Amino acid sequence: MVGIIAIMFLGGCGSYTQAQRQYVNRVSDDILWFKVPPEQSAAAWDRARTFVQQYSTMEIQILTDDQIGSRVPLLPFDFFHPQYGYQVRRRVDGTDGRFSVRAFSTNSLSNGPTLNAHILADYIQTGKLPFPKLISQ
Repeated sequence: MVGIIAIMFLGGCGSYTQAQRQYVNRVSDDILWFKVPPEQSAAAWDRARTFVQQYSTMEIQILTDDQIGSRVPLLPFDFFHPQYGYQVRRRVDGTDGRFSVRAFSTNSLSNGPTLNAHILADYIQTGKLPFPKLISQ
């Protein structure tokens, strides 16, 4: 399913490089809930916060030690001026940090939120963001 989304996103987009296509294919296979070692949890959480603050076009409504959330728009459909938001949750226990990632948009026809969520999940885990221009804003 996710691979199909990557193909739909990149289909007809001849301006993407081979490296960008490979990146999208790789991150599209990432699961949106994952674990990080406890010693990496704080740094991963900082990356999540930084990403959402930088790339969310919606106001940040929740910012705590275990949840980051963009405000859900009052008008959920805006095809002409889409906005993008995120929800990231973290639970830390003695063995690992568990994260879940969700992205959404006011343009329900856009594949952008799905790819954005996968890019964010990869960034939280790796600290690498090689193609920020792929993030829908």
